[in-house]
Amino acid sequence: MSKVGNNLPKVKKQNEVLIKETIFYNAPITRVEIAEKLNLTLPTITTNVSRMLDENLLCEIDCDTLSEEKALGRKAKYLDINPQSNYCIGIEILLNSVYVCLTDIFGRALYSKKYDTVFTIYEEAVKEIKIYIDDIILKSEIDKNLILGVGVTIPGYIDSQIGFIKKAVASVWTNRFLSSDLQRETDIPVFVENNVRARAIAYKIFKRDSSLVDYAYFMVSRGIACPLILGSKVYKGNHYSTGEIGHTIVDRNGPVCSECGRKGCLEAIASESAICNQCEDLIKSNGDTVLKKICKDINNINIEEVLEAQQKNDRAVNDIVRKSIEILAISLSNIINYISVPYIIIDSMLLSTERNQKMFTDVFYENLLYINDEKTKTVFLPSDVNRGALGGCALALQKTIFRY
Repeated sequence: MSKVGNNLPKVKKQNEVLIKETIFYNAPITRVEIAEKLNLTLPTITTNVSRMLDENLLCEIDCDTLSEEKALGRKAKYLDINPQSNYCIGIEILLNSVYVCLTDIFGRALYSKKYDTVFTIYEEAVKEIKIYIDDIILKSEIDKNLILGVGVTIPGYIDSQIGFIKKAVASVWTNRFLSSDLQRETDIPVFVENNVRARAIAYKIFKRDSSLVDYAYFMVSRGIACPLILGSKVYKGNHYSTGEIGHTIVDRNGPVCSECGRKGCLEAIASESAICNQCEDLIKSNGDTVLKKICKDINNINIEEVLEAQQKNDRAVNDIVRKSIEILAISLSNIINYISVPYIIIDSMLLSTERNQKMFTDVFYENLLYINDEKTKTVFLPSDVNRGALGGCALALQKTIFRY
């Protein structure tokens, strides 16, 4: 009996989280429908819902489009999450910039800002981030008490359970407990996660799609990563490096990676940084290119300039881009042949054009096993500079409302 008694608070908390999730992903929904979905008693649902209504987390709404069966009896009251009940702040820290945004519970941005910043001293960086947080709360005119938390996302190897950055692309953040340090400064709960894993979390949460249970999130930018969502949760394994497809070796005689130090990893060959480096070499060896006329600085080419040169049919650039896309597509097909998830979400400026998307999908599906080729759907996301910060907002929401 004592064992059951000791577990009762835990069961109540689990039920509360399940009810919140069910409403969040299935609204508008009635109390009876929640009970049926969760196989819980109606009094359990009613008690939890009443408390959430009192806390302003939920709202009751009129649903005009009722089925004939529902319309016959007493009109049921439908529930949804109250989007103005709470807010989240998301921050993405990159090498040379910081993106900050504040959203409601549904991920709708109320305020966002970019800071061109290079941090060199950790203690000063924490204080500067605190200033950004204070500023966004002030500018958005949101009561600080309604802020659920701050989600910080950063490229690197992160232990999100304790908010510890084992290693970051920018060394100033390496071996730091950023979560606790920033929380002391702000007096707001702070959570830290790898920036691509946070984006993967945000895709499901802010889409509010309960059918998104298993998927891969493939991001190609300065680096390359492919975290997995399995059973609606990020698969993390036993180490910090889960999803780091960018450091799998594709050519043992390839260029040395500036991050992992090995030759011929995918990131050193086919990331947006690698493509830009190859294009810089191209211009220096062959000055007569479309790309050279486009570039503002031939020693600092960006992917937007590469895509413009490709669109203007720079043959040498086209060849570099095509080879990189083929390698990316084959690498991803290898992953899907191994894990066989039904959806792949693709987040990449390189793959934002229809031309490159077709090139990618042609090679990708060509290399899938026949059992996967008709069941695996690719979704290309539009470019959004705030997506990493939105991932931080989703992280804060996940850790506070859904508590995992």
